[in-house]
Amino acid sequence: MTNIDMILTREFVAWREHAACTGHAEYFFNDAKKTNVREAKKICAGCPVKQQCLEHGLTHDEYGIWGGLTANERRVFKRNLRKKLSSALNENDHK
Repeated sequence: MTNIDMILTREFVAWREHAACTGHAEYFFNDAKKTNVREAKKICAGCPVKQQCLEHGLTHDEYGIWGGLTANERRVFKRNLRKKLSSALNENDHK
């Protein structure tokens, strides 16, 4: 394990210790059944580390629900973000 791996692992573990989903993996990492997704999102709603969790899910393309979003919702989120960034860059090019 490299130093970077150890740092990333420590950072991942640090915020995970405060996650509201601890002990509820059945809602977050099973097939995306509507009941599981609903329950997971309820748990995520009040989570103190929701932002860190979403960032992890967005940067690591992880399976399951991260930061209150399913894998499909994160794909849509990233696509929309890329469109906004592209549009903003194009506007700046025309100024």
